[in-house]
Amino acid sequence: MFTLMKPNALFLVTALFWNCASNYRLIQPETLSFDSAQDTLVGQKLAINWRYDVLKEAGNRSYARMERKQEVSLLALRLFNSGEDTLAFPESVVITDGSGLLWPLPMEEAAEVFIQRTREPGEGAVEVEGGHGIILAAGLVNLAKGLNANIRFVKELDAHYLVGRDIPPGSTVTGLLALPVRPGAKLSFSLRHLPGGMYGLRITDDSVCAWQEPVVKTK
Repeated sequence: MFTLMKPNALFLVTALFWNCASNYRLIQPETLSFDSAQDTLVGQKLAINWRYDVLKEAGNRSYARMERKQEVSLLALRLFNSGEDTLAFPESVVITDGSGLLWPLPMEEAAEVFIQRTREPGEGAVEVEGGHGIILAAGLVNLAKGLNANIRFVKELDAHYLVGRDIPPGSTVTGLLALPVRPGAKLSFSLRHLPGGMYGLRITDDSVCAWQEPVVKTK
């Protein structure tokens, strides 16, 4: 038979359960409003709007803290292709922050930057003294909670990540993108013009790049 926990022990267990890992709340980029735009893209074949702090605004503070720690920002972007050609993202777009060219992180690297690290099972276990006492594997409960949150985060990232997406003529694509910049950095976008009037080239293991990349700023 288990004995009742003392008040201070109950508080400690509750703190371990809720403070070490947090739930993940969906960003849903297609529902966001976009305030940031670039005047120099007016009249071009591509319109881009973006929004910083989407993790924090959704209530995912533990994920948002990693942005400043790792100097990687997760943005929501909306891209409208008003041209006659399909645009490949990010190959069709040049992104800079005033100090150099930015190349978006692959989705797997972006996930690794933001996922929660929780305690291993058994760490933080609490023993309540008195009577027969009980041992609560708070670390195990916390690990499961963090794992579920990370799964939700990675699933949303996979569903909405913009790297590798094509933007057909007349279409609007909204999604998420991780860039190696601190939140709030001033961004500049432009179309990449390739030989023969092309605006982008999808790079795969079987294709050859038609242009030479400059020095790229990455993490």
